[in-house]
Amino acid sequence: MKKYRLIKKYPGSPELGYISKPHIDVPDNAHYWNHTWFYPTDYPEYWEEVKEPEYEILELIQDFKCQPYNTNIWKLQSDGKYTLVPLLGHGTFTLMQLLVNSNAKIHQVKRLSDNTIFTIGDIVEYNASVSSKGIIDGFKICKNINKDIVASLSNDPTNIGKLFLCVDNNKGNIRIDKAVKFSKVPLFTTEDGVDIYENGHYYFVNSKWEYGYSSVLKSVKPTLAFSTIEKAQEYIEMNEPKFSKNKVIEIIDDTLPKTETILF
Repeated sequence: MKKYRLIKKYPGSPELGYISKPHIDVPDNAHYWNHTWFYPTDYPEYWEEVKEPEYEILELIQDFKCQPYNTNIWKLQSDGKYTLVPLLGHGTFTLMQLLVNSNAKIHQVKRLSDNTIFTIGDIVEYNASVSSKGIIDGFKICKNINKDIVASLSNDPTNIGKLFLCVDNNKGNIRIDKAVKFSKVPLFTTEDGVDIYENGHYYFVNSKWEYGYSSVLKSVKPTLAFSTIEKAQEYIEMNEPKFSKNKVIEIIDDTLPKTETILF
């Protein structure tokens, strides 16, 4: 339901900035104020539609490698900026800084109407009339309806400014508000019980008891995979051999009760 904000006062009006919501239990979802039913669209001089955000960009990806973590994911933080994981504390950047001043690309978004998350690699339906399904390989904000989306969608001017999911190398495009997501089968499950999907990321522990980070997945599960850096560190702390056999014997011996030898 569309909301409207008061941008100019009139006799008997609420205060400037007041947000009016429609009543769903009356015909045509009319609005109500001061004992009067009305439709804001009849008074564009006084009321403007409140444009609710349709999506939130959760992750961006860059084409570079940062050893030893092989990382290239920028994650949205609580302050609205993005930071490189797992290298937290190495600076934060705004969305515009990453999109305009670097080669970062949108990797994961959340549709706010139902909190559905779409990630590159997900399977979606991009043409409901023929039940066409494909894999998301990118996201694009439509700026030019003749260039940014497929021809079948280019005659709709309302597509300007909308976020599109690009499917199967631009074979199909679908607006985020119309996309239908299909469940995927996880590639593997981490040691701490978290499912990992294609184009996801995880932490691993190698044979030298070193932990690392990877966002490039293969179909074969690594020997030891974990969902967080803390879980990987905890595994190393609890399982890495640290003492020689003689040292273990010495420690055990020191914990045993001492007995005295009595001579008769």
